[in-house]
Amino acid sequence: MAWHSVWTISYWPLGDYQSAQVLDNAQAAYDALTGAGWSHNASIAVLGNLCHESTGINPGQFEGGYNYSWAHGFGIAQWTPGTKVSDYIGSQAQGIADDGDKQIEFLINTQGQYSTYYLNPDGSAPYYGLTGLPYISSMAEFSQSEESIEDLTALWMVCWERPGAAGAGLATRIQYAQWFADHINGRRRLPVWLLFKLSENNKRRY
Repeated sequence: MAWHSVWTISYWPLGDYQSAQVLDNAQAAYDALTGAGWSHNASIAVLGNLCHESTGINPGQFEGGYNYSWAHGFGIAQWTPGTKVSDYIGSQAQGIADDGDKQIEFLINTQGQYSTYYLNPDGSAPYYGLTGLPYISSMAEFSQSEESIEDLTALWMVCWERPGAAGAGLATRIQYAQWFADHINGRRRLPVWLLFKLSENNKRRY
């Protein structure tokens, strides 16, 4: 599925989180993550965070207020500085640096970005005022987890995004994740064997 990208410092350039373009980008990101072996719940949790970070999973999103500065946030995860993305992809050009598939590939390869610095073994994250989260010690372990979407959304915020403000819109991230869970489920491609069976059944009718 093709990505939608708007090179911008404005917010929500693709429409709100329920728009068709945002849902297309969520589906593309979901397909890439699950295609790399990530669990359904872990993938959905990441989508909720990406939607919050880049206001609609927009690969061309620059951090607002900094006039297209590569020294600040860029991309679907708002990597800071944005040169982390452009260095990985090898270009700062529009149409190249904002390649959604490449940005997801970059995300998957940032194992070292995941840190339990703000997460205690008892599942508390004092900086963010959270308690009772499952303790997941690495990004590889996170990618395979089937813990609840709500808990995984919080964990990704605490351990990978690590936003500067305590709280940092967690309720909104979870809201986006739940929306994607409901709507991406309905858009999943049917397996080939089922498509073949449905086709054979239709032939028998005529």
